[in-house]
Amino acid sequence: YTHDLIIAHAADCRVSLVGAPNLARLAEAFLRGESICDEAVLIEIAPCFREKDGLRTDAIALACTHYPLLLNIYKRIAPWEVMWVDPAPAIARRMISLLPFDPNQEPINGAPGEAYFTAGNMKVAPSLKQALAGYHLVCLTDDPFVVPFAG
Repeated sequence: YTHDLIIAHAADCRVSLVGAPNLARLAEAFLRGESICDEAVLIEIAPCFREKDGLRTDAIALACTHYPLLLNIYKRIAPWEVMWVDPAPAIARRMISLLPFDPNQEPINGAPGEAYFTAGNMKVAPSLKQALAGYHLVCLTDDPFVVPFAG
C-alpha cells in the first residue's frame, strides 16, 4: 500500500521508508503523562535525516496516528528543519467518509463534539489534553471511551 502511494503521489521524489520500532510506545507513554527522554525520541527519528549527493531530507511523513503527538519534541530536537506531514487530517476525512454524516449540516463554532478512542482502559492524561488543545479541543471529562469536547 505504501509503495503504491509513493508511485502514485511521489514518483518524482526520493523516498526512504524508515521504521521507528519504539516511537509508538514512546508516544503512548507521553499520553499517559510519563516523561520521555529526548534521546530516546532522537534515536527513533535520526534515521529519517539523511544527506546524500548534496541533498538532505526535507519532509518526513508521520505514518502512524501516534507519531504527531510528539511533534513538538521532533521539531525541538531535529538536526535541521523539515516539513512534518501529519496524517491526522487525511485520517479524519476518511473517518468522516465512513461515519453517518450530514455534509449539509454546518458545524456551530464552540459546539461540543466527541472523540472516540479504540483502546480500552484509557484515561485522558494531562498530556493528551495538552495535545488535543493544540487542535483547539478542550477535554471536558476523563471518561476513557467517549470524550466530549468543546472546540
